[in-house]
Amino acid sequence: MVRIHPSILSADFVNLERDLEKIASADGVHVDVMDAHFVPNLTFGLPMVQRIAEVTSLPIDVHLMIDDPDTWAPQYAIDRVDSVTFHAEATRDAVSLARELRARGTRASIAVKPGTLVDDVLEHLAEFDMVLVMTVEPGFGGQSFMGEMMPKVEALRGRAEELGIELALQVDGGITADTLPIAAASGADVFVAGSAVYGHSSPAERITALRDAGKGAFDTGRIDLRAIHRGIAGTGTAGSLET
Repeated sequence: MVRIHPSILSADFVNLERDLEKIASADGVHVDVMDAHFVPNLTFGLPMVQRIAEVTSLPIDVHLMIDDPDTWAPQYAIDRVDSVTFHAEATRDAVSLARELRARGTRASIAVKPGTLVDDVLEHLAEFDMVLVMTVEPGFGGQSFMGEMMPKVEALRGRAEELGIELALQVDGGITADTLPIAAASGADVFVAGSAVYGHSSPAERITALRDAGKGAFDTGRIDLRAIHRGIAGTGTAGSLET
């Protein structure tokens, strides 16, 4: 199943309620919270998320690109927030944080940057409802898709199937009608798209086009995954997940 979560990072913040209405046909809305410390950009915090929850019926997918998510993430587990994503690189204890988010009634999600190993996430995969694989360096929109991240997606999907667990696999960064099928064929099922949706006159039409692009993603006649898998999933630095 292809689920499209437009990122409001590419929306007009002055007319945000209007721009939320434009994506009413989406499966969720992706809200990037940045603190100018973990990433160089600065967006907004909990008051904005609370306001978004008041004006949209879409499930809210909060992505925390912040330091100290162990302290701040539980505060985002509010009504109408479907999932809270924190970064493996920033948390002190990913498993405990995931359990606290679940206890508060929100789906727990962990994100990994391009240079981060997924080994520890694989080891504790059953603790998470979703894993976000960044396909750009986090912090800014409009970057190019990093196809070399797909082995991570494949490893995560394979492990979820081995464990027999339901796991949403989200990709964020450079998602277009051309790159979405590549990620879908690798096992992703939730796709964050910013400029690919809001950069067009009809966001609703772009959402439909992205969904259509995901259909038939496993048709090997259309996609040669070997051509894009030049990177190695384990390239980068590891982060430890405490228990």
